[in-house]
Formats: sequence, C-alpha cells, structure tokens
Amino acid sequence: MLGGALAWCPSLRARPFDTVYFGGTCLPEGVERDELVKILGAELSPSVIAPLRTIPGQPDDAVVLAIDRCVETPPSVRISVWHGAERRERVVVLADVPPEDRTRTLALALAETRSDPTVSRPAAPEAAPPALEPPAVVPLPHPVSPPMPVTQPTPTREPSSFAFRASLAFRYATETSTPAGGIFLGVGWPRFGAGASVFGARQSVPIGQITLWVTSATAYYDAVQFSERLRLRGTLDLGFAIASGVPRAPARAETQAAFDAALHAGLVATLFRGTANDVEAALAVGYSSSLRARADGKDAVGLDGLLLTAGVGLGFR
Repeated sequence: MLGGALAWCPSLRARPFDTVYFGGTCLPEGVERDELVKILGAELSPSVIAPLRTIPGQPDDAVVLAIDRCVETPPSVRISVWHGAERRERVVVLADVPPEDRTRTLALALAETRSDPTVSRPAAPEAAPPALEPPAVVPLPHPVSPPMPVTQPTPTREPSSFAFRASLAFRYATETSTPAGGIFLGVGWPRFGAGASVFGARQSVPIGQITLWVTSATAYYDAVQFSERLRLRGTLDLGFAIASGVPRAPARAETQAAFDAALHAGLVATLFRGTANDVEAALAVGYSSSLRARADGKDAVGLDGLLLTAGVGLGFR
C-alpha cells in the first residue's frame, strides 16, 4: 500500500494542473533518489515534479506517481499512477539491468507509465494518494512487510543485457605514417563484446598505388570502470592483412598476405544512453604485428607497429 512515509521535502505549495506528485515507500538496491528525480523531471518536462505530501485542498484530478513493493529476488518494484481517483499499476523487473543502470531505467519506466497507459493495467485503489494530515519528513524506508510474490509484468521496453554494436574508426600507424578507416560490427554486453573489424588504407607512390586491407576477429573487455560513463577498455584483434598494387609501367606488382595481431588499450566514454540505443566514443593506443607493403624497396603502407585509434559507435538493444 502507499500508506506511510511518502514525503521527501518539508513543505509544498499547491501546484498548477501540470504538476506530477511523486513519492514512494522504498527504492530498489542501486537506485539513487536524487538522480532518479532529476532524470524523471527531464523526461516529463515541462511538467513539474513535486514531492508527494498530503495537503488539504489537493486537486481531485491530481496526477500521482508512486513506487512500492521493492523485491530483492528477483529485483523488481511496483509503479502506481493515479489520475484523480483512477489508479493503474505495473511491475518493473530489474534483474537484467546492471546496477549502474537501474536509476536511469526506473526513471524512464516511471515517465513511460505516466505518459503511456498501455504499459500499465487498471487496479483497484488501495489507498487515496493523499490523506489530509501532512506526515513528518523521513527518507524512504525499506518495506516492512514481507516481500509479496511478483506476478508476470506487463511487457515493457526496459533495456536488454546485450546490444548489437556498429562503430566507425580512424587508425594511424606512426611507423609508416599510414592513415586508415575502418568499421566494427558485433555484439556487446555490459563489460565485454566480440565481433569483426575491417580497416583499409591506400597510398600513392611514384611507381603506382598500394591498397592494404586488414580484416580481424575482435574481442574487448572493460577492465576498469571509472564511472557509469567512463571506462578503460582492452581490445584484441586477430586476423590477416592483404596488400595489392596498381603499378605504373614498367613497374610490376604482386599481392601479399600476412597474419595480423594487435593489442589496444584506451578510454571509452558513453555520450548518450537510452532504453533502446546508446552512443560511445573511444580513444586508444596499440601495437600490431602485421604486413608492411614496400614500393621500390622502401616501406610504403602498413598497419603495424604503434597504432593510434579514434572511433564512435552505436548500440542497438
């Protein structure tokens, strides 16, 4: 039930019609209250988010959002929304959401419940959203009643635990001054991922042109999490390189191939994260053992030695 301490601030004046009153009796583990309110306010803008307090004269058509029934196993929470006397509810399961993403996921679920009635179901009122006597100001406590069984929730759009990833990258080999462009396609989980990458480079020389392709199986792991949005990533590439030339007469060209292996370390930052997609940017330094193409006896093109890489990628859940 919603009864109990639903207050988060010492006072509240009457709000206009676009005010959304927000409160609850518990918070799931890993959810930060201040960040939750901040994200919820941004999602429901221009509506005003007001802490739920029981005040005389509250409008009959007030909109109230509240959370309760926080269950630890599996992690879940019940969301209720009142439109006047009408109450709807949904259960949000957080088992597949990493702890660092639960605050944002719950805030998005609250905003979605307020805006889209199709994600919740009608429910009989358990208690009026506000009584007439203001309660004392207390933090959200853990539920005092035993956890209740979690029913099958209404299908929602919470993020899955993995994402399909696509990235564009620029790579520069310092020893041969070779710039190259590339792409990565694969699947990523919260801290690791795998896929395939292709880089290509072309260089003009006095006796013609040389084209180099490097195709690799790629795996990465986020070894250090500095924050929710910044981490240190290690990447391993294993594949092969092929170089071919278009000579100017009387020069001749032959195609060459060699094994390619590279190890990279760098910083990855999440620029945007939503329920369905995200955007990442990365800067890395690495070292590669690969093919180095030669022209007229001199090194011309190669993605070996010291490598500098910058990239941007999209994730689709």
